[in-house]
Amino acid sequence: MKLYFKFSLALILAATLSSCISQSVHQQKLDENQHLQSVIKGLESDYERLKGDKNQLAERNDSLNRRLLEAI
Repeated sequence: MKLYFKFSLALILAATLSSCISQSVHQQKLDENQHLQSVIKGLESDYERLKGDKNQLAERNDSLNRRLLEAI
C-alpha cells in the first residue's frame, strides 16, 4: 500500500511539475489512478476474505487431525 501511495504521489508530482503534459493526458492518468485504487481495494478485500478462509480451513484440519488421533 505504501508503494502504491508513493507511486501515486510521484505520478501526481510529475504531472504537476511537467508543463509538457496535456490536460487530456493528465485527466487520463487521474482516471487510471482512480481505477487502480478501486482495484487495490477489491484485492485487499479478497485478501482479507481468503485469510479468513485459510484460518477456518486450518482449524478444521486441526480438528480432523485430533479426531484421527483419537480414533487410532
